[in-house]
Amino acid sequence: MVFTGRPHDLQAVVPPIRGPIPSAWSLPAVAGGGTGGHLFPGIAVAEEILSRNAESDVLFIGTGKPFETSVLNEKGFRHAAIAVQGLKNRGLLKQLWAFMLLPVSLAASARLLKDFNPDLVLGVGGYSAGPVVAAAWMKGIKTVLQEQNILPGITNRWLSRIAKTPSPFTILIAGGSQGAHAINLAVIGALGHLKKKERFHFIHQTGIDDKGRMKKAYADSDTGSTVKAFFTDMAQQYQTADLIICRAGATTVAEVTVLGKPVIFIPYPHAADDHQRLNAESLVQAGASEMIQQKDLDGKLLAHRIEYYADSPEKLAQMGIRASRLGRPHAARVIVDDMYALISRG
Repeated sequence: MVFTGRPHDLQAVVPPIRGPIPSAWSLPAVAGGGTGGHLFPGIAVAEEILSRNAESDVLFIGTGKPFETSVLNEKGFRHAAIAVQGLKNRGLLKQLWAFMLLPVSLAASARLLKDFNPDLVLGVGGYSAGPVVAAAWMKGIKTVLQEQNILPGITNRWLSRIAKTPSPFTILIAGGSQGAHAINLAVIGALGHLKKKERFHFIHQTGIDDKGRMKKAYADSDTGSTVKAFFTDMAQQYQTADLIICRAGATTVAEVTVLGKPVIFIPYPHAADDHQRLNAESLVQAGASEMIQQKDLDGKLLAHRIEYYADSPEKLAQMGIRASRLGRPHAARVIVDDMYALISRG
């Protein structure tokens, strides 16, 4: 929807949404700001949706700038525009004009959403995402945000208060296949120090002996949790976690680096040659993890570190990126290649 004219006589030029809306999942990807940094991630998501179900329908709602129009036409995506301007780093008069446009932008966004009737709205940043995601929220449409930068932009920071982004900060506690009693006890202590427990969800592999104790601790503290003695789908649990707290065995270190996950290592202090501490230190030195020695571990410290990382998404992202640089997802392939090379040399 494109608006023209002065504030008191704005008129809407409405591009019709032609053709039947298929019953498959539809999703308008909100791309704003007229830059590739916001537009291309939205296109990548839209293409992934279509690769899974070609009958899905996608509508981009943006600023209507020539760059956006050209790229979306080339890609074959339907698109519409709303009149909206940014607020950051602009003079007072331009900021006042941007504020005056907001009600119009919201109304235009609501009209487009009514016509398109999406299952969900995705905001990918940029100022045009603001009124569209806000209108979707007011209409009860599910909303999610995509943020490709370590530090979210001003639009996504504001929208994160209303969007259905993964709100609980998820912590995976994994002390190995048998659990880790010392870590379990520290978590029990941490539950008593955590503020705003509704912010958190714990996925906890406890080991057989401590499963009942940990279930009771989470229930008594009214903290969200998924507790099992042993998970058979650890890859999925790793993916779900925002932060991992675990031992530092070689397999665990390999897994978290391949997945690029931020982690607090608590090395097993009695490992042969203290190799778990050495494993953890290699990542700590690279800025890819934190380490707490078991002798220093207590509930208050653990709670403090969990809250610190929950409040520091940019730090978490940096740790994850650095961890991924250390991962070797094709290690088995490299080893077998070397073995064949050795055999071929005779």
